[in-house]
Amino acid sequence: MTEFSNPMLIGLIPEIITDRDPRPVHEQIESGYAHGGGWRPMPGFRLTCSSVAGKSVLNYPVDPALHEISRAQIGEELVMVFDCDFVVVVAANGGFAVTRMD
Repeated sequence: MTEFSNPMLIGLIPEIITDRDPRPVHEQIESGYAHGGGWRPMPGFRLTCSSVAGKSVLNYPVDPALHEISRAQIGEELVMVFDCDFVVVVAANGGFAVTRMD
């Protein structure tokens, strides 16, 4: 079973997104986080890998950088959780989508 790094920092996300569920991550979020808004992709972000411990950084124009606090490999998708409850799902082809789960 895959587990998130630093699970104590990310609330209920590990209960909503799990490798025990064969569905894509966005479908797990849509159903498991339905009362919190479901899957709502937010365009305009840039994702980069920081030289600090290999952790990623999420940027949105004119906003401060958001730093990765947790990650897990779920099937062929990489899920990263950032400051301020932003969640990034990276597909096997490198494409990614951002949503907020607060």
